Amino acid sequence: MIRLWMMKYPLITGMVSYGGVWTASSITQQKFISKHEVDFVAVRRNTTVAVFVIAPLLHGWYKLAALWFGKGKRTWRTSLKIVVAEQLLFGPVILTSFFLSSGLLMGESVDNIKKEIKYKLPSTYMTSCMFFPLVNFINHLFIPFHLKITYQATVSFIWSNFLCFVKEKRLTEPAGGDEIANLPGSQPITARVSNQDS
Repeated sequence: MIRLWMMKYPLITGMVSYGGVWTASSITQQKFISKHEVDFVAVRRNTTVAVFVIAPLLHGWYKLAALWFGKGKRTWRTSLKIVVAEQLLFGPVILTSFFLSSGLLMGESVDNIKKEIKYKLPSTYMTSCMFFPLVNFINHLFIPFHLKITYQATVSFIWSNFLCFVKEKRLTEPAGGDEIANLPGSQPITARVSNQDS
């Protein structure tokens, strides 16, 4: 019964999965990585982004990949092609969407969001290139369509901890040290350091 429901509603299944995983990862990131009291407003914000931005984008990408490369059983060659396309075309889109939607929910100005994307996106994207190719290869080669988002949500627990940590960092201009964003609980770092450590 549950399996049939998941097959019929893969998007809803993925949204629920991402909501649960990102809620947990936001709490663990704040409590054990950044080591401060849990800000449940931030938890709610990250969960909202996961449910209504990340999961639907992934669902749309998987449908597009199925249209381009076929929806049937895939060979490792086809899976590898999808991974390359996903990393080159979809990776920057979903990361930009994360920073944009998170910034809007935090009430940041458009200029702050643009600067954050400028400083954090390149290094975050390079880090994703070390994490996701193998994860995505397994996903496209072995995981059925209706479970792809659920699988991605499960393995992205570590990645979402990292993203929440990167988002929490406070940017400062590399030359003058003027703050770009000053957020509760954020860690003051320079934009140059952010670009290296994100």
